[in-house]
Amino acid sequence: MIGLKTSYEIAYNGTENECRFELYADSASDLQGLTHYDGIKIQMGSECTDIATGDKYLLNGSGVWVLQPSDRAFSNVYTKSETDTLLLPLQTGLQVTADLIDSGAKNRMKLTGTDVTGYGIACTFDQLAGTIHLDGINADKKCTGSFNIQAADSRALGLIAGKTYRFICDGYETSNDTIGIYVYTSGATPLFQFDCFQNDLAAWESAWEQASGFRLFIRQGTVVDNITLRPMICAESDYQVSPNFEPYTPTLRELYEIVRGYHA
Repeated sequence: MIGLKTSYEIAYNGTENECRFELYADSASDLQGLTHYDGIKIQMGSECTDIATGDKYLLNGSGVWVLQPSDRAFSNVYTKSETDTLLLPLQTGLQVTADLIDSGAKNRMKLTGTDVTGYGIACTFDQLAGTIHLDGINADKKCTGSFNIQAADSRALGLIAGKTYRFICDGYETSNDTIGIYVYTSGATPLFQFDCFQNDLAAWESAWEQASGFRLFIRQGTVVDNITLRPMICAESDYQVSPNFEPYTPTLRELYEIVRGYHA
């Protein structure tokens, strides 16, 4: 059954009256062969809504009712629930932020040390990869095996006093403090020690800015057979988004100095 919603001005086309209609139909099957309504020719551009489905049809110049595109006609249209799920990473900022953090100045542990051997352990640096390679055994019975790895001067790390940071050193599994790293001032008691593999959390203290660097601690009897450490100091807020290790990223000034050094 066909019903009338709206009709517009009737015009005579030289043969018969015609009008542009807006119609309703119980189903699309009622439109088959429909060219007149109430004895008046249905003009091109008239529309009809299928009550059963909500689909809209328009009459073309050949007298054919053509289904118009709608949300149901597209396979890439999602429900509200599907849309909310797809937008969740953007709403929380997790995925986007993780990519940005991992590609930026995330790790503040800049390695500037030179290769050194102490207490039976060879310590090799890879500044580009941000790693420390250890090989050997600390068999010295007279000390705990703490020696200077000549890592970054803490005053150049860009750490902010009072801000919370993660002190991490992947690459070695231990259930005690067999290996750790000190923030230290030469000739003085270590200002702070974080056990490399305990994933320590601490607020950076302004007093530490005078620290001259870091010192690697390896307890007597510890075997480090072809071990590669990946030390990282990063803001707790960055770590919560992405705990992945990333090597230190030079600042623009540092890159400038590197390039200038090549052309000196």
